Amino acid sequence: MLVAVVPTQGGAGRLRELTDAGEPAGPVVEVGDVAAAVAEREERGLSARWLWAGTDQIYPGVLATGGRVARCYDLGLAEAILLGYEERWGQPRSLAAGWGRLHDLLAAIERKLSIWCVLQQGVEASLLERLCASRKTAAASGASGLDVAELDGESDPGAYRTVWGAWAGREREIYRRSAELADGLSWDDVLKIGGVELDVLARVTQTAHGKLLSDEVPVRLRARELRVVMGAGRAQLVSYSEIDPLSVPRALVDVLHHFDGRPTAEVVQEIATEHELRLQPGLVRKLVDFDILRAEGAPEGGAPGDGSSE
Repeated sequence: MLVAVVPTQGGAGRLRELTDAGEPAGPVVEVGDVAAAVAEREERGLSARWLWAGTDQIYPGVLATGGRVARCYDLGLAEAILLGYEERWGQPRSLAAGWGRLHDLLAAIERKLSIWCVLQQGVEASLLERLCASRKTAAASGASGLDVAELDGESDPGAYRTVWGAWAGREREIYRRSAELADGLSWDDVLKIGGVELDVLARVTQTAHGKLLSDEVPVRLRARELRVVMGAGRAQLVSYSEIDPLSVPRALVDVLHHFDGRPTAEVVQEIATEHELRLQPGLVRKLVDFDILRAEGAPEGGAPGDGSSE
C-alpha cells in the first residue's frame, strides 16, 4: 500500500492511502504528529511504502521517536536522479522549476504515446527502427533533424518513401488513427504505456504543483548570490533561469541582505523598523519560489524552499 505524507504546521500533517497507480484509496487523515503517526504504523507492522516530497522533512522526526521505516519513495531525490541522468545535475528541483517539470512530463507522454500509436497500427519493423534511430540522433545533437531542403518546403522523394515505407501517401490516415487511439486512453492507460519513467515524472510534477500552491514560509531564510540587472526604479533578479527573471522594486533588493539565516519573522520585523518596508508573507513566499531566498540549511544547487521548518 502506498501512503502519501504531507507535513503541515507545527509537526502535524496529513496521510492518505493510494493505489499503486497513485489514485486515492482512502480518506485524508489529519494527524497532530506526522512523524509519530508514521512510526506508529511501522511499529504495528502495517505494510506501507511511504511517499513524501523529501525524506529530510519527515524522517528526522521518525528517528527521534525511535522508529524506522522499511520503504519510502522520496520524490525530490527521484527528480534529482532524473536530472542527473539528463546531465542537468544541480538545476532547481522544485518550486521555481515546477513548470519545467510539467514540460518534462508532457514531452515524455508525447514521446511514449507516439511510439505506442504506430505500434498499434502495424507499422513495419524497418520504419520503427528508423524512427527510433532518428530520435536518438536528434536527442544527442540537440538538432531538429531538418535539412535545408525541408526548411524550404522541399523533400527528396526517395528519402520520403524510405521514411514512410508502406505508409507513403497515407500519412493523414496514420495521424488520424493515432489521434483516435490516444483519445480513447485514460490516465491509467497512459501511465501503463509510459512505464516507470512516466510514473516518476508524474509524481514529481504532482509534488512540484503542490509546492507551487503552498503559502508556507520557511522559518529561517538566507539570501542567495544572484545576478542583478538594475533599471529605473526596478531590478531584474536572475536565479534559476536566464529567461525567467523576477522583476522587483529596487527597494526590495536593498533589504535582501537582512535575510542571513535568522528567524524569518525577526528579519521581516527588522526590515519594517529600519526601512519602513513591510514584506507580506505572499511576497516572501514568492522570493522562495523563485529561489531568491533559500531556507537556511538547504544546500546550494538543492531544492528551493527545502530545509528546516523547526
